[in-house]
Amino acid sequence: MAKPIRARIYYHIEEKICEKGNYLIDDELIPGYRNYYYKSALWLTWRLPRSKTKLLRSVKKWKWKHPGIEYDQSKMDLENRSQDYYADFLLDDRRIENYDKFHGLESTIFTQIQNKIGPSEIYIFFDNGKEIYIKPASPKRVLKRLEKLLN
Repeated sequence: MAKPIRARIYYHIEEKICEKGNYLIDDELIPGYRNYYYKSALWLTWRLPRSKTKLLRSVKKWKWKHPGIEYDQSKMDLENRSQDYYADFLLDDRRIENYDKFHGLESTIFTQIQNKIGPSEIYIFFDNGKEIYIKPASPKRVLKRLEKLLN
């Protein structure tokens, strides 16, 4: 009988990335930061049977904010990434809109990754080369199907 060896789930996500920098306002450099907001996607992978519990807990959460779920591997889908908008702030977190120029310091950090809609695609791969697609209809249905396949 074929044994499950890997699960992969595709999620559409929203990212927020922060870049520190300086704003030029009336010939004065004022430190601040810019938040970039992206629509993106990623694949998360779990090795089975070792990460079965992590997979089931993650699917049970359905919607999440990073680091809200546990997985073994991730891969960004950069082809489906697009910048939504950006917003500028001073260091005291006040929003700034009127400035002459922003000079980023090219040091960016992910400050938020979240999935607001649940998984888009779910696959289970088996040691005999077979793969099964699970329609992400609802958390209860998916969990029931996963538990049946993984036991």
